[in-house]
Amino acid sequence: MEFELICNFRHCRRRIEDHAWVTSCSHIFCDHDGQLEFSKKLACPACDAGLPGKFDIFRINMNPTEQFKSMVLAGQNPETIFEVCSRAMSFWNYQIFQEKLYQEWVSKKLREQAAISERRYEELVTKLQCEIKTMKEKLACACEELNAVVRRYECLAERYNEKVRENIRLKANQPVMQHSFSHSAFQGVGKLEERR
Repeated sequence: MEFELICNFRHCRRRIEDHAWVTSCSHIFCDHDGQLEFSKKLACPACDAGLPGKFDIFRINMNPTEQFKSMVLAGQNPETIFEVCSRAMSFWNYQIFQEKLYQEWVSKKLREQAAISERRYEELVTKLQCEIKTMKEKLACACEELNAVVRRYECLAERYNEKVRENIRLKANQPVMQHSFSHSAFQGVGKLEERR
């Protein structure tokens, strides 16, 4: 995978494409942020280093023409060409190193957030499990109370039904008892009259 340069402005982090601004302190900024920041002050937005020199800030074309590539170092001696290439490679190495540090920092922050989220999740699960246990206990108590009420109702219903059956029996026997009572009463009166 080819490494891509990223704008070093902390609120941007856009991929560098057409033009960019590079600094002598080895930072690079997208065209938008470079124009905006360097029009305000001649200091690096990434590290606050002063950039007073003529070549401390430079706007570059990220897609140079073949003619530019042919001419940019033409006529320079091999030591100068090697030194320029070495510094350009150091710039790339620094950018790769800085991006690695940034990604490690992001990864660390994400792991910390994940650990916090996991702890909160575990606390929530524990709390919910306690609530579920409490609700199950309350439900068990309510079921026991319901069963006791049902048993009491069944007992009372049975007693009520027994009273109803007894009442029906008494009502059914009432004419017979009245007849029997009145018949005995008449016989008792008849015997009284006979004794007289």
